[in-house]
Amino acid sequence: MKEIMTILFLIMTTYVYSQDTIRHISGKVVIAKVIEINKEDVKYKKYSNINGPTYLLNKKEIISITYHNGETEVFISSKKEENSAHELEDTVIFKNLTKRNNKVYIESENANAIIHATNAIGIWGYWIITKNKEEADFILKFYIRFTVIGDAFGSAQFIDPMNDKIIKTTKEVNTLMSWDFNTKRGVINKIIKKEIKPLF
Repeated sequence: MKEIMTILFLIMTTYVYSQDTIRHISGKVVIAKVIEINKEDVKYKKYSNINGPTYLLNKKEIISITYHNGETEVFISSKKEENSAHELEDTVIFKNLTKRNNKVYIESENANAIIHATNAIGIWGYWIITKNKEEADFILKFYIRFTVIGDAFGSAQFIDPMNDKIIKTTKEVNTLMSWDFNTKRGVINKIIKKEIKPLF
């Protein structure tokens, strides 16, 4: 009888203290035990302090809750809120992937653009350049196009190597009014100086 009671107690304890994950619209993730969900709010306790205070969170501030059984409930009600949540999520991912001293893999369809970008980013020294795409924290892909008069236009994309998702694209710049007679180098340097460095 004691063994049965002990097993029942362990099952109940596991059930009571199973964790739920609340994803906040700000990007914050709370590991919690959801107590109650009503029309306006969600009541929960922090998983790290299950006997502590009960917190109240407005449903409009929540993207979703993933319960201990794996079921996910989505709370975003409009497309605008959903887009806003995705933008916030991309911002968090962008900041994590592009931190100082993270590894960057430089990519372009133009071989000279890779050389110029590698030189410019190497001199800057904010990230570690890797030639191994597999170990990169993010990919920085440069695009260059030329006009008839020899002017070059270019932009760059920050790409998550885990899923090849573009998380940020810079504005396009051109070499017009540039003192660099090498237009490829000029446009790459301008992208890095005017569009990439100010982000950090």
